[in-house]
Amino acid sequence: MTALVRSLHEQPTVDALAHLYDVTGPAVYTWALDKAPRPLAERIVVDTYTNLWLRSSTYSTGVPGWSWVRAQALTALQHHRAPDPGVRPDAPA
Repeated sequence: MTALVRSLHEQPTVDALAHLYDVTGPAVYTWALDKAPRPLAERIVVDTYTNLWLRSSTYSTGVPGWSWVRAQALTALQHHRAPDPGVRPDAPA
């Protein structure tokens, strides 16, 4: 998997992203389903691969490929779990 991420980093083409998705997409989707309901899990997957595409130049070749994919998935999950702006974090539950 690291080779696929490195390939996307070195030559960010649609084919490189598609190949990475083909290999990792099912695992990312399963992971997302464990964290969120199906519609949100699907959005997390889309956002994960969008992030991978947009941030491919920031990949550090010393990082294992799956770690980087998972980090992008976590970023997508956190984006969708942003706190409700109407709720104060210091307010009692």
